[in-house]
Amino acid sequence: MTLLLQLRTELEVGLKVAKEASQQAESEREQVRSQQCHLNEERRRLEDFECDLTSRAHELETLTQIAVATKEEGRRALEEARKIEKQRSEQAADIQRQLTELRDREKRLAQVRYLHSGTYCSF
Repeated sequence: MTLLLQLRTELEVGLKVAKEASQQAESEREQVRSQQCHLNEERRRLEDFECDLTSRAHELETLTQIAVATKEEGRRALEEARKIEKQRSEQAADIQRQLTELRDREKRLAQVRYLHSGTYCSF
């Protein structure tokens, strides 16, 4: 009978240990599931962040291309304005030269008339 009692005690202890091990395993499985859920949420958050960064990178690329195009357009406009300014300056200088020549011609013509008027008066 003691053998039977001893076997029964060992069996109860073995069942108790097995039950505790099963509970421990279930607890660990639950922790693993919880960690998996947390990691899945983190993965989704990172994927959303990646998508946002990609979108911003495309937007930045577009804005950069617009800025480059605008800069080039501004450079061409400035070049054109300088060209026009040079032409206007050359035209103004040419007009000034022509005015100077005209004044000189008028002076010479006035001198010639004066000299001729004096010649005609002496007759």
